[in-house]
Amino acid sequence: VAIYDTDTFALRGPIIKAVANGAAGFQIALSPDGHTIAVGGNSLILLDSDSGKEIRTISLGASRAGSYATAVAFSPDGDRIATGRGDGAVQIWDAHTGAQIGPTLTGQTGQTSAIAFSPDGRQLATTGIDGTLRIWNIKVALPMSGPEPILTKVAISPDGRRIVALAATVVEQWDTATGEPLPTVPVGGDEGGARAFAVLDGGRIVTASSDGTLQTWNLDTGQPLQPPVHIEGVTSDRHVAFSADGHTVAVADDEHSVAQLWSATTGRSLGPPMAVHNPINALEAMRFSPDGRRLAIGYLDGVRVWNTQTSQLEQTVKTYSKTLNPVAALAFSRDGRALAVAGADGRDRKSTRLNSSHIT
Repeated sequence: VAIYDTDTFALRGPIIKAVANGAAGFQIALSPDGHTIAVGGNSLILLDSDSGKEIRTISLGASRAGSYATAVAFSPDGDRIATGRGDGAVQIWDAHTGAQIGPTLTGQTGQTSAIAFSPDGRQLATTGIDGTLRIWNIKVALPMSGPEPILTKVAISPDGRRIVALAATVVEQWDTATGEPLPTVPVGGDEGGARAFAVLDGGRIVTASSDGTLQTWNLDTGQPLQPPVHIEGVTSDRHVAFSADGHTVAVADDEHSVAQLWSATTGRSLGPPMAVHNPINALEAMRFSPDGRRLAIGYLDGVRVWNTQTSQLEQTVKTYSKTLNPVAALAFSRDGRALAVAGADGRDRKSTRLNSSHIT
């Protein structure tokens, strides 16, 4: 675990390993204030992002198949941490003491694939590879399922009234108060395959499909709000990410380490391609800052932060010179001032390094 200052690239503290029970963690979350990093693997490890010191390690359960974290999220106030496990179980933890809050929540029969708190922190949404989506509180779970067998991404609308999940060809949604299904949004595109979405204010959602179709929808009716636009370079095997306001979409070719920004409203390219000229590199992960001003991209040799206004490289947050260490996950703090990066050691893939950089 290494903490770097992005102005000087000097270490902010000692380097340690985020390894529990001999295994690395690849699920990470950053607390809203940017001071605590949660790393999920066979255990949940909490790290102080300022000193680099381990705060505590939380056991996720008995040593049996499936008792490892596959999804991690902080509550909006930073007081709780939710973990989804490989066996489908969900646990909520006190971020300050490490104590479990309430019983382990069970019901999903497959691995938890995504997890998110509602804006008020009172509800928790999870998706599983068993094709179900659930809304939880400490004692109650409302199971929901739709026509698609697998749900891969989940988000709760800014007003907290609906939960939205991405399936192979559609976006499904439910009322958070009743658990009742709401209109399905058919976002597959001509060649099929929903790739990404962003839930916006005013009951809107913008989606991207694998044929490059971008569309803004009315979530109340499931109908489009405007004609679709088309962008180049979107395929089923490329990374796609939206800015939080839904105005900008990034499409990345991982094989050639090139990312391009596009306007989600006009379909026009925004600036030149963001390319890393390294023949052995590959793009592994991508995340916008909350304000959309920066795009963090993880590669085989580290992480680079790009300015989305100019498409120019702004900072090299972390690079590896001796061995390749693919980036496994990226997470910005809510205020955008801290960036957490988890990467696997390119030699044995057993150690996990994490970089939390304060960006000004």
